[in-house]
Amino acid sequence: MFAGIFLVGIIIGVMATPSLTGSVVADAPDENISGLITLAGTDIGAEAAAKKATDYIMERLSLSYPGIEVAYEGIGESEDIPNTYEVSIVMTFEGQPQTAPYHVTKDGKWMFGGLIDLDEELPEPTTPTEPESPGVPKSDKPVVDLFIMSYCPYGLQAQKAMLPVMELLGDNAEINIKWVSYVMHGKKEIDENNVQYCIQKEEPEKYVVFAHCFTQKDDSEACREEAGIDEAKLEACISALDEEFKISELFEDKSTWSGGSYPQYPVDAEENAKFGVRGSPTLVINGITTSAARVPEAYKQVICNAFNTPPIECEGELPTGQASAGFGGDFESGVGTAAAAQCA
Repeated sequence: MFAGIFLVGIIIGVMATPSLTGSVVADAPDENISGLITLAGTDIGAEAAAKKATDYIMERLSLSYPGIEVAYEGIGESEDIPNTYEVSIVMTFEGQPQTAPYHVTKDGKWMFGGLIDLDEELPEPTTPTEPESPGVPKSDKPVVDLFIMSYCPYGLQAQKAMLPVMELLGDNAEINIKWVSYVMHGKKEIDENNVQYCIQKEEPEKYVVFAHCFTQKDDSEACREEAGIDEAKLEACISALDEEFKISELFEDKSTWSGGSYPQYPVDAEENAKFGVRGSPTLVINGITTSAARVPEAYKQVICNAFNTPPIECEGELPTGQASAGFGGDFESGVGTAAAAQCA
């Protein structure tokens, strides 16, 4: 059970009982809900409706509970309530998940048990300026692993936030972009994971330039050219990687897919298991899974807190805005957007 969290309290400002899986707001009269369902407009699709509901819940909770994770597991047309989708939403805080079903009107306007206006303007979010890394041991040279999927919007958000830290700290810390052991965005994600794995392996000094470009443009080929990547060396690495981990074979054999839906991507599978990686992004510092706001300054501080003696570079200032989820955007455009959501 989540200590001290109750979704009703977050939405209407009243703390009540320690549960996230109760009604979202006080129940609306049945006739009001029926009328809203009848009047629902254009169907925006199940995925879009589920994402809008999940992002809304995540934004509300993250204002008071940095590090909370909210994601949807299952989506389907409701068999009980016409013109709605039933969405199974998982809320995880301090390692404790809770799952609750919600109904979202097909136009993406309303969500209920109880009733939430998804178009209501959100309050201004707050960004932690002094994040801590509880339980993370200190070392002379922290090892930082950020596990992502290359096409996960939230992984891209975290990657954009980490790149300025990689530039600032340089060789003072070992910061790696690593890979969740399955993919959720098709063959293109496998191909891009391969590219980025091999750039880091073969030409690590060019990786940040490439990644800055890719997270903005979604054009791997153009970004490899911009970064001056040796294509022959890259192709040889990808071929060897595929042979070692049987990546293509696993993709073709759907019986090996996670849950029957997601192809395996096993290059960092051992570390996924070791650190309990359950989605994109997952942050691990000195062997401990932790969290921080997806903000360059917040990432810098949580890493600098893991030094025995922080280098002078830790005194440098980085952007305090949050990058938008997905490709493109600057560090101000996405403030408050899916601050702790994952692809999971």
